[in-house]
Amino acid sequence: MIKTISHAALALFLVSAPGSVLAQTAPANDPAAQPPVTALPDATAKESPPQPVEGQIVNQDKATLLASAVIGGSVYSPADESVGDVNDLVIKPTGEIEAVVVGVGGFIGIGEKNVAIALNRFTMEPTADFATTKLVLNATKEELEAAPAFKSAYMQKLDEDYQQQSALQKDEVNKYPTVPGPKD
Repeated sequence: MIKTISHAALALFLVSAPGSVLAQTAPANDPAAQPPVTALPDATAKESPPQPVEGQIVNQDKATLLASAVIGGSVYSPADESVGDVNDLVIKPTGEIEAVVVGVGGFIGIGEKNVAIALNRFTMEPTADFATTKLVLNATKEELEAAPAFKSAYMQKLDEDYQQQSALQKDEVNKYPTVPGPKD
């Protein structure tokens, strides 16, 4: 918003300023006023090309896939019907992808549930432009919607903490006897 106002103010100034204010004269061709010419780099001197670090991959093999081309992509049934979209990947500490987390159901992400399916259950192939990846799963949308939801380790920890906190609060309440109130 501020950028738009600044641009509008500059445009208004340029339109309303008299031509004499905006006009500039070209500098004189006085050699003493010119900055000194520095020596040009030696054309024969060449910089050494960048050296890759150990284990670096410089060019992606066309037989491989990028996670960015998978996450957010659609998952299809063998009948080419969209059954969900890829929300995440479950990766082992060894770097192996264990599962694909597929979001199913809901509308525009609201009410959607995640279902993690082992990677070996998918067929994956890059699209012709290599920008995205088509994932096909031998399951229907209804089967995925009926499957149990995936719980990340983080969500499991939150659930455990909540259960412990609830148990502590319940124990605290049960420590004190209830005082009977006035009878009617």
